[in-house]
Amino acid sequence: MRYTYPWWKEKVIDSNAKRKDELCPLTMEEAAMVLKALDIDRSYQIYIADGEIYGGQRRMAALTSAYPNVVRKETLLPSDISGFLQNHSSQMVALDYIVLGE
Repeated sequence: MRYTYPWWKEKVIDSNAKRKDELCPLTMEEAAMVLKALDIDRSYQIYIADGEIYGGQRRMAALTSAYPNVVRKETLLPSDISGFLQNHSSQMVALDYIVLGE
């Protein structure tokens, strides 16, 4: 996408530099370690506000094995609503805002 759209400002991304500057989100493995360190109960529901995680289930394994109640908006919504929201990013963001408790 970065190369397809001229308005996309940053074409080349140095992920090591981004992580060093704390501009990169935690990996699923890191998120699981933080939740464990904070002694978060395994029965809590963990909401992934992002879309599909890069690497899919393989990347999610560390988090889902430690916290089995991981959900995404697509899994919480009936399929007819979830399909409608896919092309409406502002509505998806609003849904995240509501779910995450303002």
